[in-house]
Amino acid sequence: CLSAYSNLKLCMKRKDYESALPYWRELFNYFPRFKNAYFKGDQLLNYKIDQMHDSAYYYMNLAKDAQDENNIEATKKYVLLQNEYLNNKDLWIDTLLLLCDKRKEYTGDDKKYGAAYSNAKKGSYLYSYRKECCLEEAYQLLSNSVKKEQEKSLYKFVLDFYNSGIDLFELGKLSPEDVIDNYLLCVSSLNLRKTKFETRLLNCNNCSEKDISQIHKEIVNIEKAIDFINRRFANFEPASCENIIPAFKKKFEENKNDSTWLKKASGLLLWKKCTEDGFYAEVLIRLFEIKKSPEIAFQIASFYLKTEEYDKAAYFIEQAYTLENTNDLKGDYYY
Repeated sequence: CLSAYSNLKLCMKRKDYESALPYWRELFNYFPRFKNAYFKGDQLLNYKIDQMHDSAYYYMNLAKDAQDENNIEATKKYVLLQNEYLNNKDLWIDTLLLLCDKRKEYTGDDKKYGAAYSNAKKGSYLYSYRKECCLEEAYQLLSNSVKKEQEKSLYKFVLDFYNSGIDLFELGKLSPEDVIDNYLLCVSSLNLRKTKFETRLLNCNNCSEKDISQIHKEIVNIEKAIDFINRRFANFEPASCENIIPAFKKKFEENKNDSTWLKKASGLLLWKKCTEDGFYAEVLIRLFEIKKSPEIAFQIASFYLKTEEYDKAAYFIEQAYTLENTNDLKGDYYY
């Protein structure tokens, strides 16, 4: 086992992936509990899939050129080679999916790379390589994993979960409410993960430059993922007040004591300009009851000013003034 792994590492370090494959196969077939076999396997199998894809693309272009030249024999030859590489690509994808299943079987109880991680890996690969036939399976695997792991989920898993949900909605298999729930879960999970890495960076007194660089890279990738999901949700036509408000109303009773949920709901209603409905005030008032703050009081007052309920507006302006510690802001509230 150690000899095979040592040779595998050496080949991988030289990027000699063809020579690395026999050593990886030995580990995978005979030492399935050896965790590093799965990480190296991911890398090697994706390399082979990309290699087959590039070769198939190369012969596809040769076939097109031959067809343009009316060279029938050459066209047939290149099409056969293209199909051969595409078939080989499918076989390598099958092996990659088998790797996920074996990882779950033999390392499912691992604290960091357990069953949820293996499911998410498989779901992500299905979404990348087999979306046409396995979209629902990919979504279910990713959904179960992200809901369980939340901030522990890799940003790639969260992205694939959200995107697969949008795809299923477009096929009529998810409701607008499902997509809204997914959006809230994804953004929340990514923000928590970002905070975790920012905290790690602040406490990274004895970290190497490589470690610091990796943490920075992770934070940047998480920020890009959040930005992508926000932009896609902003352009998501069913993410309108007509859908968002009923979606939150259905869940208000079970979440009315959860300040985190109330903040998410009020924030999304504000972002999507759903602030004229009385439900927006209901959420803010409940949030204010749980955790009084001048900012929330002022938001409630602003709502009542728009609805010309001046007694209620005056009450919450007074609350904002009383709770505020900054004199300049106190003046702004009265102004």
